[in-house]
Amino acid sequence: MSNILVRNLEKRKRNHARFQKTFGVSLSRFFGNLTGFDVVEFDKFVKPQEGESTADAVERKWGKEAVNIIRDLFYKTWA
Repeated sequence: MSNILVRNLEKRKRNHARFQKTFGVSLSRFFGNLTGFDVVEFDKFVKPQEGESTADAVERKWGKEAVNIIRDLFYKTWA
C-alpha cells in the first residue's frame, strides 16, 4: 500500500468522528482515500465572506478546534 494511502486512511480514522460532530456532515463528503482532503469542495461548504480565508471562516463559525481538524486533514498529505 502506498505511503499516501496509508497516511490518508490514518487521517480519516483519526478525524472522522470529530469532523462529523463539529461540522454536522460526514467527512466522506470531502475526503477520498487516494486524493485526501478536498479543500475546494470544503470551501464551498464553508462559504467564507468576501476577502475572508477559509481558515478564518471555519474559526469564526466553528472555533479553533475546527481549524485544527482541517489542518490535520489537509497538511502533509503529499509529504
